[in-house]
Amino acid sequence: QAWNDLTGRNSMPPLWALGYQQCRWSYYPEDKVKSVCATFREKNIMADVIWLDIDYMDGYRCFTWNKEYFPNPRKMVDELNASGWKVISMIDPGIKADPNYLIYQQCHKQNDFVVKASSAPDAKDFLGIVWPGDCVFPDFTNVEFQRLWGTFYTDLVHTDGVSGFWNDMNEPSVFECRSKTIPGDAFHPACGENHAFIHNLYGLLMAQSTYNGLKQVNPNVRNFVLSRSGNVGIQRFSWNWTGDNDSSWYDLKAVIPTVLTVSVSGNSGTGCDIG
Repeated sequence: QAWNDLTGRNSMPPLWALGYQQCRWSYYPEDKVKSVCATFREKNIMADVIWLDIDYMDGYRCFTWNKEYFPNPRKMVDELNASGWKVISMIDPGIKADPNYLIYQQCHKQNDFVVKASSAPDAKDFLGIVWPGDCVFPDFTNVEFQRLWGTFYTDLVHTDGVSGFWNDMNEPSVFECRSKTIPGDAFHPACGENHAFIHNLYGLLMAQSTYNGLKQVNPNVRNFVLSRSGNVGIQRFSWNWTGDNDSSWYDLKAVIPTVLTVSVSGNSGTGCDIG
């Protein structure tokens, strides 16, 4: 109890978040999503939420839709809502380094991205390869950027009707890199620290930015965020899940103590892949 008093308590979840939720990599196109949901109803399997992984995006650009796979997102979401489903979509921290991409354009201001090692004379943005290809990574230690990040959810919430968000890959994960993450000597300009100092806070800061942004965008509901990464106090902003695993006895043995430990450490909204 003293630990919870110190680190904060879970934010109150929406009631629908307590129901069964169906998620996998990956449901697309739109007809596949609707077919999965319809099959649940036909078989009288209770479920409240369907999750959309990265393939709903346009070229894995966050806050966009692939219009070939999902030509009318709002119509699909309304139809699913009408049959008792809520929709959650994934948002990753890696922002495609594309000058024609609106989110990249809006982010590209001083101190908004993690940059290369502070000793580099030009201090260019750190680029890491993730799902979209070359990506930049927001510096969530920048309070002004946190506010900007929150506004990016406006269209997904109000235009498209998405009910919750899944912050994935937010250790942050980087492909084709020995450490599989941002190098420790990369630099966060807003706080003046190397990434080695910020790394374990990155997922927490992303979840905080997302949750606080959603409170501004959608203040009259209980907002839902799930994060793959986290740290002490993340329960104030987000539920946690333990990341990708296999359907194996080894992983089952590992996730049970992990989930229980995270839960008794303050975040009761924690879970793992089950299949």
